[in-house]
Formats: sequence, C-alpha cells, structure tokens
Amino acid sequence: MGNFPGLNGVWLRGDIVHVVGNLGTAGIVDFTTGAATRVWIDTPVNLHAIYGSPDGILIAVGGNFFTGKKGPFTGEILTRPLESSE
Repeated sequence: MGNFPGLNGVWLRGDIVHVVGNLGTAGIVDFTTGAATRVWIDTPVNLHAIYGSPDGILIAVGGNFFTGKKGPFTGEILTRPLESSE
C-alpha cells in the first residue's frame, strides 16, 4: 500500500483497520496478516476521522481548515455500507 500522506483517522472492528488521511486517502488493513488495500475516494479534502456505526455504516468526515482565515469552511461526510468481512 505504501505511505499514507497525513494519516489522521483510524477505526477498527475486530482485526480489520480502516484508515483515512489527507487528500481523500483511505485504506483497509488486516491487523492479523498485515495485508493492506488502498481505497480510492474521489475527494480533494483531508479526511480527519472515520467511524463504523453499530448498524453497519462506515462514516468518514473531513474538510480543509486552511482555505482562508474567514472561510468559507466546508467539509464532507462520506458514508458506505460495511461489508460483513470488515
């Protein structure tokens, strides 16, 4: 998978780790085997956090804080269903 630019958020369920970072960087890592998969997200924003809900939804949030001192400050909320293997 290589390096992650600005890794910011981590969430895990069991041995599966979801990570997010700058410029829409995301990935899934199997903690037991070390196998890593890069997930391509079509967004230019920095992702700051990731969370899996009890009802099976993966949620990542982010935005760019340095777009200007007075804003506008915008962000994104990205969601998708969790697979049973995640």
